Amino acid sequence: MDLFSTTIDGNRCTEISNTATPKSLNNSDDVMKHIRSWIQLDTESKKHEDAVKHIESFVDRQISCLESTVIERQYVKVVLEMWLRKSLRKAIDYLNDETIDISVEMPTLLEELNSINSFEDIGLKLNEATCQLTNLCDAGCQYLQLILDQVDLFKNTPRFSVLVASYFKQFKASCVDKVFSRCLDDVGKDQTNGKRNRELIVALNALLQVASEDVGIQNVLENNFTGKDVKDFDGTNGKDLINRLVEIFASCSDATKNESLNQLKSEKEWASKLQVLVKETCKAFLFPKTTIEIKDEYERKIIFIKGVTVFVSKMIEEMQQLKESNPEVQEIQIVGLSSVHVDHHLENETWHGTNVGIVADKIFVDYEVYREDQENNAQANEKTTESKEAYHLVSDFRVCWDVSGRNGEPGRPGKSGGNVHIICNEMFDAERWKIISDGGDGGDGKNGTNGEGKPDSKASKWSKEYFNQVFPSMSIFETGEQTEDKVPDDAIQTVLTTLNDLLPVENRKSGKDILSDYRGNFFIEGTAKDGSKISLSFYQSKTKRHTLIFCQGSNIGQGGYGGTITFEFIAGKDSFAIESRVPVVGKDDRRPRAVRMGVYEAMGYDGEMGTPVGDVAFIHSLNTTKASANENLTGRYIGFENNVSLRMERNPTKPTRQQNDPENYYTKLSKEQYASIVYRRLPAYGQVQPLH
Repeated sequence: MDLFSTTIDGNRCTEISNTATPKSLNNSDDVMKHIRSWIQLDTESKKHEDAVKHIESFVDRQISCLESTVIERQYVKVVLEMWLRKSLRKAIDYLNDETIDISVEMPTLLEELNSINSFEDIGLKLNEATCQLTNLCDAGCQYLQLILDQVDLFKNTPRFSVLVASYFKQFKASCVDKVFSRCLDDVGKDQTNGKRNRELIVALNALLQVASEDVGIQNVLENNFTGKDVKDFDGTNGKDLINRLVEIFASCSDATKNESLNQLKSEKEWASKLQVLVKETCKAFLFPKTTIEIKDEYERKIIFIKGVTVFVSKMIEEMQQLKESNPEVQEIQIVGLSSVHVDHHLENETWHGTNVGIVADKIFVDYEVYREDQENNAQANEKTTESKEAYHLVSDFRVCWDVSGRNGEPGRPGKSGGNVHIICNEMFDAERWKIISDGGDGGDGKNGTNGEGKPDSKASKWSKEYFNQVFPSMSIFETGEQTEDKVPDDAIQTVLTTLNDLLPVENRKSGKDILSDYRGNFFIEGTAKDGSKISLSFYQSKTKRHTLIFCQGSNIGQGGYGGTITFEFIAGKDSFAIESRVPVVGKDDRRPRAVRMGVYEAMGYDGEMGTPVGDVAFIHSLNTTKASANENLTGRYIGFENNVSLRMERNPTKPTRQQNDPENYYTKLSKEQYASIVYRRLPAYGQVQPLH
């Protein structure tokens, strides 16, 4: 019975039957729905291995590796989704309780929310006797326990790191938002000062909005106001904080033209609940300075950026310095309590294969800011050739984040692209943002190096001239009487000396005892230093000598996998956004597809398989008793003119020469064995064309 007949990206899977049955799960969405229904039952353990066993029982067969991968991802998503849903439901019920004076509870709730940065922190915090977080998150929640008990799956599996972190940050951001909303609602409903409070709140919001969107004001705030310890303001009330903020804003612009500034400055009466709200707003959205650090999370190094308003352009230099000093960094996480400004490129040279996660209320794609910077640079260099290129860059400008995987070294697989997960409520100028996360191409094959691999080299193969220089024919007889023990010393010594360099004794399957001073019949086979396969044989009698040299190109690398790019709009008008309001992905500017309400997803392209190098062979079978011996002094070179795939066929009897067989179509390996080189079709990878 089928589990499903499509892969996770929706393509049909040719390895699985398409026949529908009453117990089929036809795609990954069916798997997710099935796990969601099963996990809410109270009859058994609900760990990942239990989910696998349950589905195997349901479809009545053992699942494949491909199916297991899909089940694992869907299980993780279901557990995180169920935890988030249950926790937010409890938080909403608590914060909607009108008997609670939120102005009293607010400082403690926000402080505890600010102190947690992982699911493990939640588990530890909930065990504290005086913890207020229990009002927002159930300590006995079965889904939280599943996360904490399955560390290898939820904490130590790299491909789930962005997903797990995104759900956690969504919970934290939602709770903070709802705490402020409840206090704001109470202040606005005050029977005595409700109208005035609402007007002051509108003015304060307008001021904060300006601060979040203007990088110049942010710089002034950093120099004069932000980054200070919260305790420095314990004795300061909300009104005093507003007066200090108004002074700073007035120094940045004409205060007489700013109605919000004037209204806040002129206000004399401040209700106690309003003062609490203002102070906590300043603590949350103005005091914190944007921080950047390296975190060891889920056994990986992460560049973690957190701030109220995060401008990528202001953090990029520190990000690059951290990456340079910590090359093993695998992920960037950006948390903007108010907004994140995408105003600088992420270059592939530095950020190849890096996972990226963003959680923010609003995301602004400030392409104009970066464009102006690029234009200024272009004008400063207008007399150089570079200025034209720079001007072309900004004439059709997009901020580009390229986290594609690197191409593989020769014979090695390409690296996979990074996963990108963006969570926000609203996004502005999304069409000016391009994200690329393709898999790197697999490394090309090699054949014919001097044994020293060159990571940056392209596919290479033996040239006939160089091959003949290091592998001269051992079948040429000297003048004079021929005997079985008389061999061409110079040719054999050259061949064996070359072989000792390319194919050391420890790399050989056969002929380990054959060194450069050996004289006699021999057969040597093994894997060369560059990964190619070499087979070499010499056999002689009184009148015949047989030379066979066969070099197969090294393995080629598989292309890396493209990354998953996800945009998730939690609330606001963009939860119903049309695809044109979502950033484009890939070098071909594709639009992500809607997978459910407010969620858009795209996959980067997988990398190409590496280009194989054609095999080469040399056969020289010389028989001095034949009249044609004098015309057969060079031997037969195979595969040097075309990229072809060859194989060696062994036979206990002499092959029968066919009508089209050339001279030297076979060779003798020993008294009981013959060999011939035959063509086989090359896979259609890259530019290599097989010889038919």
